[in-house]
Amino acid sequence: MSQRLILAIALGVALLALIVESVLTGTRITNLSRENNMLRGELVEAKSQLAKALPELKQTQRELEDMIKDRMPHLRPIEPDKVVNINDGYVKNILFSVLKTNSNKKYEYKLVMENKTGLSLHPQVQIFVFDNHGVQIGMAEINERLELLPGESRSQSAAIRFFIDAEPHFFLTRASNRPG
Repeated sequence: MSQRLILAIALGVALLALIVESVLTGTRITNLSRENNMLRGELVEAKSQLAKALPELKQTQRELEDMIKDRMPHLRPIEPDKVVNINDGYVKNILFSVLKTNSNKKYEYKLVMENKTGLSLHPQVQIFVFDNHGVQIGMAEINERLELLPGESRSQSAAIRFFIDAEPHFFLTRASNRPG
């Protein structure tokens, strides 16, 4: 066998292998293209369904919030990093903050108290937090030996203690005072 014949056979085999690989790759590309088109169609359908369901979901959330407000009208929404005016007795306002460490969320409050009376007070405040269904999930208390003198303003900050692992949506404050 001559070298030319061996080279021609090797070239033919290589060309045949190249043609077979090209056909297989073309078939694979065609199948992947069909699958891609099918998935794109499913994505468009899913986006369409989501767009239809989103207004219904928002309406349901509003109705749920209205039901909770009707059952517990004193509940206020928790809006992180926004000062909420309370103006109930010596409780002036409250600010909630969300602190994130790793994958944990911690909720803190900053409560501002102001004594507008002529007597000194020993404030006692309870802050209750509720989930989106109106179920109490945590609380905080200020009942230290704090004295609030006439005309004095003071803030108190601490973390909310949760006894149910859920996202807080509403809060309620209750204040009582002991004369100084």
